[in-house]
Amino acid sequence: MLTALAQREVAGMKPEGWAPAGEFQQGQCHEHPFQLQPGRCYAAVGVGMGITEFDLEIAMQQAPYLKVRDRTRGSQPVLGGTMNCIRTPLLFGSPAKLILKATAGSGMGVAQLYSR
Repeated sequence: MLTALAQREVAGMKPEGWAPAGEFQQGQCHEHPFQLQPGRCYAAVGVGMGITEFDLEIAMQQAPYLKVRDRTRGSQPVLGGTMNCIRTPLLFGSPAKLILKATAGSGMGVAQLYSR
């Protein structure tokens, strides 16, 4: 399911690192650090099984504290997407994190960060 969603929503982008997955209770978050690189464009997709509202967020861990949330509803969030990818406003790399959240429902969730 994750691969099919990625082929549709982030075509032409490559996976960045591994796909974090876990068991979620309603309201629970999992955070996964990564490095935002200047000049790169980022997106993320996720799939929740049993989770009725699964959300993704990318947050920079230092000023200017960029924080971007998905605007999709349901168990298959898309953050950034091919046409609306996320870029760092900085001219140098910055620590960031991909945050997965089970906003409603509980179950398994997986997400993948992509870049180009």
